[in-house]
Parts: sequence; C-alpha cells; structure tokens
Amino acid sequence: MKKQLIKLVIGFFLLQSLPVNAQQQPPFWNEVQAFKKSDSIQLPPPKAILFTGSSSFRLWDGIEKSFPLHTIINRGFGGSSLPDVIRYANDLIFPYDPKQIVIYCGENDIAASDSVSSKMVLQRFQQLFSLIRHRMPAVPILFVSIKPSPSRWHM
Repeated sequence: MKKQLIKLVIGFFLLQSLPVNAQQQPPFWNEVQAFKKSDSIQLPPPKAILFTGSSSFRLWDGIEKSFPLHTIINRGFGGSSLPDVIRYANDLIFPYDPKQIVIYCGENDIAASDSVSSKMVLQRFQQLFSLIRHRMPAVPILFVSIKPSPSRWHM
C-alpha cells in the first residue's frame, strides 16, 4: 500500500512537471485578442459599417478612404472561413452595434478541403446569417460573393 501511494505521489509530481500545452487556441485567436485589446483602449463608435471575414478585408489598405462618408470598422482576419467568423461573432460582430455588416468569406472554405462544396459554404453562410439575424434583426447584411482568384481557379 505504501509503495502504491509513493508511486502515485511521484506520478502526480511527474505529471505536474511535464510541459503542459494549455488548451491549444483556435485559429486566429491572437488576431481576435488584438482586436479586443484595441477595443478596450478605444471602442469604435456605434452605428458604423462593420467589415468582417477573410484577409481580402484585412489587407484592404485604405478601406476607410474608400468610404469617406461612412465610419468603417474593419474586422477582417487571417485567412478566415465562415466557421471562424461564426466562432468569433461574439467578439467581432455583436459588440459594435453596427448599422450594416459586410461579410467576405467562403473562398477559404473551398480552398481548405476538397470535401467542402459550394452547398456547404451556403449552409455555413446561412448559419452565420441566422446567428446575426437572431441578435440583430434589423441590421442589413451584405455578403460579398467569392471573387475569381487565379491561384484558386481550379477550385
């Protein structure tokens, strides 16, 4: 009995000393946390037009200059797909009280796997749309269609 207790105690301490990979963060966690940190310093004004989705928005230099008569919040992130936008909706959509939401996503969904079909992308968008509509029934939602990308033409 004493040997078993000693083994148990040693095993416990060995487990405690192993490097523990704290729960692996989901994709784009760091980018979302950076947005949240920025927002904690100064929250963007309400009733802006919110752009969210993939890097086509994230990399859009001068998006604010493209819409000079409107207040823009750009929350495009990484190479996100629709499940990523759904995952972070509570962080990147709902806090802003936008007057309109513009979404560009879907291209990365198709590129991620041969098993992702256009029908699946539609279902994912419908899920996101329903999520937003449930919380923000009157906010207009604009979905920018998937653009032709020469590097992904075969998809």
